Amino acid sequence: MMDAEEFSNRDQLREMLEANTKIPARLVESLMSSDDREENADAYYCLSQLWKRIQPEMEVWFTAPFVFDFLIRSITEPYENADFNSNALGSYEAARDLLGILVGWFHHPQGETMIADLIKRIDRAFLAGDESIQLCIETGFLEHALEYPQLRPLFAHWSDHPEMRDAHTHALEWGLAHEHTQ
Repeated sequence: MMDAEEFSNRDQLREMLEANTKIPARLVESLMSSDDREENADAYYCLSQLWKRIQPEMEVWFTAPFVFDFLIRSITEPYENADFNSNALGSYEAARDLLGILVGWFHHPQGETMIADLIKRIDRAFLAGDESIQLCIETGFLEHALEYPQLRPLFAHWSDHPEMRDAHTHALEWGLAHEHTQ
């Protein structure tokens, strides 16, 4: 059961979403620091879909670790919820969003550090994961990342790792067959 503060954060956010008003950064920070997965999902929704409505603007360096943790956790600890109003993501949705972040930040001047952090987190999740987690990362993320020739070097180390080699080989076959030309 949620305590009053958690409920009020979610309730306050729902009212702001319905009213199409600005979202206070302090509310998003509170949702980010919560132990409640629904609140974390709401924070991620704000950061990924409503960034321009958050006031004052939040710094990417501050929010990126939360976003990476949330998405990796959505893959490694799938969260089932029948609530139609939930912002929780399925594991393959989270994998797709990780790819979007990687593609979006690849050419960004300050993206190198964030990309390196993201790759390390994906590597760890793959190596620690069971077969279903590894399959999600391979087919929901890596195959599509390797469709982009410029991203392939980021995962070349997989071909040398005994526990990652097969996934890399399969994903690279997919990536080459579905290559993005730009």
